[in-house]
Amino acid sequence: LSEVAKVNTDAMRLAQEEISEYRRQLQAKTTELEALKGTQESLERQRQDSEERHHADVLSYQETIQQLDSELRNTKWEMAAQLREYQDLLNVKMALDIEIAAYRKLLEGEEYRLET
Repeated sequence: LSEVAKVNTDAMRLAQEEISEYRRQLQAKTTELEALKGTQESLERQRQDSEERHHADVLSYQETIQQLDSELRNTKWEMAAQLREYQDLLNVKMALDIEIAAYRKLLEGEEYRLET
């Protein structure tokens, strides 16, 4: 009976050591799991922050593109208006050149008439 008790005591001691080892492993794995969960949450926040920054950047770039398109349209319109004004002024200059030439001819003709 003493022999059976000793065997059972040894078996119980081994079982308790095994349980203790499993508890230690469980605690280590639980700690590791918590650390990994924290890392996952941190990475998820970083991903969300990156997505939000990307979205804000895209909106900003789209707004800049719209402003530049608007400025380009306005500049083209102003350039077309200045070109029309230049053409009008060139037409006026040509008409004045013709008129000056006509008066010059009249003056030259009058000078010639007075000289003769």
